[in-house]
Amino acid sequence: MKHAVEVEQIAQQIQWDSMGLFSLEKQYVITGLLLKEDTLASEILSRFDRLLEKSKANLPSNVVRAFQHQRKINHANYLHSMGKELAALGSVQSVFVELDSNFQTYNDTANYKQACAVLQEIYKARGDLTQAIFYLNKGMKVQETIYDQLKLGDLLFDNRAYEKAERYYLNAYQQPKTKSNTFFLTMAVSGLTQTYLEREAFTEALELVQDVKSYLLKRNQQPFNISLLAGQIHLAKGAYGSAMRETQQGLQWVKGRYKSDRPHYQYARFTKLLGDIAFARGDEDGALLYYELTLQHLIPDFVDKTPSLAQIDHEKEVLEVLSQKLQVLRHLESGQIQISIDFVETLSLSTALLDQIRRGYIADRDKQFLLDQTYAVYAAGIGYYEERQAITEAFDLYQSSRAVVLTENVLTRRAELHPNVDQELVADIRRVRKEAMQILSALERTTDTQEKESFRGQLAELKMQQKQLRMQLERQSAWPGITHSSEHLSVADIKSQLLEPNQGLLQYFAADSTLYAFLIHPLINEVQLFALPYSEQLQQDIQAYNQQLMEKKPFREDAYALYQQLIAPIFAEQSLPEKLVLMADGDLDYLPFQTLLTRPAATDASTRQLAFLCHETAVTENFSLELMASRHRQQASASIIHQDAFLVYAPEYDATLGPGLDRDQSNASLPGAQREANYLQEHYGATIYRNPDATMEHFVDHCPSAELIVFTGHAKDEREKPDASHLRFLDNQMLTQAQIYQLNLSAKLVILSACQTGTGEFMRGEGLLSLARSFAYAGANSVLSTLWEVKDGQTQKFMTFLMPELAKGHPIDESFQAAQRAYLSSPDIELDDLHPYYWAAFQITGSNDPIKLDKVLPWWQSKFLLLGVLGLLGFLGFFWWRS
Repeated sequence: MKHAVEVEQIAQQIQWDSMGLFSLEKQYVITGLLLKEDTLASEILSRFDRLLEKSKANLPSNVVRAFQHQRKINHANYLHSMGKELAALGSVQSVFVELDSNFQTYNDTANYKQACAVLQEIYKARGDLTQAIFYLNKGMKVQETIYDQLKLGDLLFDNRAYEKAERYYLNAYQQPKTKSNTFFLTMAVSGLTQTYLEREAFTEALELVQDVKSYLLKRNQQPFNISLLAGQIHLAKGAYGSAMRETQQGLQWVKGRYKSDRPHYQYARFTKLLGDIAFARGDEDGALLYYELTLQHLIPDFVDKTPSLAQIDHEKEVLEVLSQKLQVLRHLESGQIQISIDFVETLSLSTALLDQIRRGYIADRDKQFLLDQTYAVYAAGIGYYEERQAITEAFDLYQSSRAVVLTENVLTRRAELHPNVDQELVADIRRVRKEAMQILSALERTTDTQEKESFRGQLAELKMQQKQLRMQLERQSAWPGITHSSEHLSVADIKSQLLEPNQGLLQYFAADSTLYAFLIHPLINEVQLFALPYSEQLQQDIQAYNQQLMEKKPFREDAYALYQQLIAPIFAEQSLPEKLVLMADGDLDYLPFQTLLTRPAATDASTRQLAFLCHETAVTENFSLELMASRHRQQASASIIHQDAFLVYAPEYDATLGPGLDRDQSNASLPGAQREANYLQEHYGATIYRNPDATMEHFVDHCPSAELIVFTGHAKDEREKPDASHLRFLDNQMLTQAQIYQLNLSAKLVILSACQTGTGEFMRGEGLLSLARSFAYAGANSVLSTLWEVKDGQTQKFMTFLMPELAKGHPIDESFQAAQRAYLSSPDIELDDLHPYYWAAFQITGSNDPIKLDKVLPWWQSKFLLLGVLGLLGFLGFFWWRS
């Protein structure tokens, strides 16, 4: 309790003036001194409450209310500093809601602005940049400062809204007050420099920093931060000598300012950049020294021992340095034992720290971005273990990198179904999810600015409720036993629990220049690891091949060439298994593997004669091993009752479908989709919802209890804004990806018979942020989706091959393979329609559990069957009468 004396002295100085007003400045000083002093915090806050209670009679009600609000805000600040984010949110959110709803009456601008600032800081610290931007904007509407503009620029930049960020930085930079304030000037120049670097405007960036540097030197100020920026610009340009000189000069100024060589965060910024420069110019030894020095500045105990995670304050900065250090060690290591030990220790600390930061984040989107940014950690580790043939260690690390955020959420959703979990609490969680979905829907529809702000505020509150309820659920004694284990799955467990005897598992990991492939073959009792070349040319070839398929162009030569590079080396010594679970990565996520040719095509061969991979093996995609394991555990522990067996949603749109229109024409009518729905009803007893029931609300209400769901209509992949990707219902209602995340599904299979439902923004480690993924997130066991735009009527045609196979009760992957084979061999399919464009857009992702599908006889067969039964009864009646 190092601040005990100071706090007690200041506490004794708390005075009330003649009107009974408390010194706010001193209260802020106390709050600052109380950081991480829990006992003193409680004492001072209690003392403040007692003083306020005694003085209530002498104070106006608005003053008492203001003090109460400020007390909660200060307490929230303290809780935030202690890492108690949910308690902090609860304390300050109540103040914000009260002040926001009574703004005109209370007119408490200072506390309102402060509440917004605290909320912004908490959400930023927890990685939810969208909510941080929302609350900062709310505060700026009351009072906007240069500092607000600069903070908003930082948040927008971190959220990758670079053009908007640049506008805020530039506006702040051009204001007269900024030039006279070194702090504001440095922030503005730093922000502008980063945006210039993002668009590689090196000349513009250098002119800016040199002008500001000269300006500050004329005022006898040492512009060490500007030198740091200059070093970053020269490094980006490849001018390593200039980068080193600028950075060294800035470091000398920092040492002069702080008068000490003791560890300091400011030093770390410069030594980190010096390490980056040394590594870029090929000086690995120098880079390693600088990175280790940086870690000593960021973690004071780093020299003596491997630090515990609790010692690390600047988590993300430390993680970035550790990632860079791993790259250096990979270059240095050549049988040196000490380097190898250092690498393993650094890798262990990196993965543990990454896991800690991710778990502390609130928003899934930001967790995904964090994992994307640190993917190099896993790439370095897998490469290191592959070189040493430490396959088990490499495989365990691979499992840690796959679909972490998706798996984490699916596991908790599945655990909610367990009978030992408090179902009242689960009901509350689902109620809040549904409310969040309704608010998201209202937010999409409204164009009123004030309504948008109100809805965003409600969403923030619901998010907090979700987190609090989730924590209550996780504190239950039953919870740890029904969620996933921290132990990685062994090969024996994978083969015995997750794979069928004739099924293999092929998993890819795309590093910068190497494609690692892990194989578990039915005939081999260990995992195999292959390192394949992953050149820029190969990546371009995959992209070009996908384009050929989407544009119905010749594909044969490339289909065989890609098979030779991606599949053949892996199965050079073992034959392809009858069935294959595949987990792709990088550009391979967009690749329809079933179209690859296992043998070169003869010049005169027809498409029916081609050796497509789907003829050799039944392929199904999956997200992660842990997700597969969770489905296995769910089957053993929870019985799900489906009230609705088979639901089909087929909205009837307004516009007429003209020649050449695809399904992403937002309001074009889809006669093929209606025929598809009719087919499913007539042959398999599906319940169809058309207008006026084909609404988003109806879908949300009925789908949680359905076993099989089909949506046949319009969909849109919003690649630049994944959460806005959507299915389109009646009256232009859009069920967005963000809303689908809030659903509670238990469906065995969801069929998204619409355009591009299996594509989306690629996030390394997480895969494609697609509509198919969002349905898996919501609880669907398997999803059939599409990789490109499909013509109206084409899915209906393919469905006539798939549904009869599913009705046989075979596993989904076998049914899917049989449907593809039947389509390719059917004499009813014209030769032009055998191009993969027409049948390979469809892919299955998830579980292979069979679907119970009762086949319904056509009406004419049912009629004759009824007549036959009546005739038989009549004959038996006549025979009885005669006897």
